Amino acid sequence: MKRFFNGILFALLISGCTKQADVQVANNSNQQLVLKNPNISVVNVSASQSGNKQVTLKFATEYEKNLQSIEVLAGSDETLFCQIYVEYKDQNSVQVKNYTVVDNDPKGATPTYMIKYTTTTGSWFCSSVYKVNMK
Repeated sequence: MKRFFNGILFALLISGCTKQADVQVANNSNQQLVLKNPNISVVNVSASQSGNKQVTLKFATEYEKNLQSIEVLAGSDETLFCQIYVEYKDQNSVQVKNYTVVDNDPKGATPTYMIKYTTTTGSWFCSSVYKVNMK
């Protein structure tokens, strides 16, 4: 029984990271249209090295409807991601919103990134994976 509770505690401690089994990898780190459905339209994603050990991820949303949050997830490969940015939403938007997220601690030689959004009903969806080759 003690092991069971320790397992639950361990799972809660690492719940800030998302294991992603099947992901799509973007062919390059710049795409025009990334994700479009009735809740959100994500466009103009770019991920690039900025400075010596930083990665800058930029994207825009054309509209945001019934969203609870928008997150940027980062990892060293396509299997395990941790949240590096979150913005909680409390109203819909039909205006273009620009986002810039700087990762000051990219993981590995080819860090990977995803954009995740969660709806007000608790459903969540992720973009393709974006890789940045560090120099």
